[in-house]
Amino acid sequence: MRVIKYFVQYTLFIAGFLILSGALFREGVLFHSTDQLRRAISRMDSLSRRLDDFDTQCQTLGGPGVRAEDIQLRFTDSNTFAIEIICQFFPNQPVEVETLSFLPYANKISGKSGFIWDPSTITNIGIEVLQRKSTVLLDGDRVKISQGYEELEGSMPATSCVGFGYMCCDLVTYTGEGSQLSGNQILDCSDNCFETCAPRPTVLQFSSDPTPDLTTQILTISRDTEVTFYYNVDLGKNRPVDTILDFGDGNVQSLEGGDGTAPHIYTCAQATCTYTATLTMTDSKGIQSAVTNISTLTVLVQ
Repeated sequence: MRVIKYFVQYTLFIAGFLILSGALFREGVLFHSTDQLRRAISRMDSLSRRLDDFDTQCQTLGGPGVRAEDIQLRFTDSNTFAIEIICQFFPNQPVEVETLSFLPYANKISGKSGFIWDPSTITNIGIEVLQRKSTVLLDGDRVKISQGYEELEGSMPATSCVGFGYMCCDLVTYTGEGSQLSGNQILDCSDNCFETCAPRPTVLQFSSDPTPDLTTQILTISRDTEVTFYYNVDLGKNRPVDTILDFGDGNVQSLEGGDGTAPHIYTCAQATCTYTATLTMTDSKGIQSAVTNISTLTVLVQ
């Protein structure tokens, strides 16, 4: 019994030590990161008073008439940010002053890309370390640090999608989820910048016998001809997956498995008829495959 008692006490001691160490580590990283951001803002305040020092660097972009007109703090990802000078007429080609990175496990809270220096407005940046959040608030020329985070408005620099804490989703193999960012402030993927990307089922191959024209990708057949469609798909992880082949003439067929064939006879009551055969999949979460030139086939009946 004494052995069991000592073992339990030792286990509780180790557990308590690990919990305390983790909490101290988290608080240490959070303090360092917020202080790092505070010091960066203080440097911006100093630089804002001598922007003329950067005119020469700005003039390399557009000639002697170009001046340094502002300063910004811009995140290039959730962990790395830069202090930059904004040059007149070249807002998306800033002059880098310094680049800094948070310690591991510290990340900017998503939604903002940083801020453009403006003492007349109140803005903030949120930092998160292992689910613990803190805010660095810029109120005029004063910097305040507080617990928690609630996003405030403010002028933000243009940057990459990941600089906002979002993700560029390849819309063929993924679908965007959550809120979407778009516009000129997104420098790399303004049409597909989302909070997260979820994998979707993907059509790998969709062809037919007879084969379509290799140049136009149009299958030309005579009426009442049987066409055999061949398919090969990646069903993804969220199974079961409903695979539907829409022949384009009002008929559809449900398919099974990752590959197979589907015969179909096309008729036409006119001089010519054009149909579009489309292969789509919907997984168990309701995510549908993308409609692309790989998943569709034009059929011309004459």
